[in-house]
Amino acid sequence: MSFVSKSHFEIFGCLFPNVFKNWYHSEWIDTIYASYSASNGTSVVVNAGEYTGSRHEICSDLLSKTELQEMITDSKKKINKWLD
Repeated sequence: MSFVSKSHFEIFGCLFPNVFKNWYHSEWIDTIYASYSASNGTSVVVNAGEYTGSRHEICSDLLSKTELQEMITDSKKKINKWLD
C-alpha cells in the first residue's frame, strides 16, 4: 500500500501512471522517492503473500525493464522540476 501526499498528485495527476496495469507500481514509487525518503532507523519487514500467494497477476502487456527505467528517470525529472 502506498501513501502519498497531495504534492504527488500535483506532480503526476494520479497515484500510478496508467501504463502500470498491476505490475511495477511498487518498484516505480519506491525508486522515484528513494533519494527524498527519510528514515528513523527502524526496520519493519512485511512478508505479504507468504501464506496467501501473490496479490498480483502478471500481465501479458508488461513494460520492459528498460521502459520502466525510462519511466523512473522521467518521473524523477518531474519531481525535481516541481521542487525548483
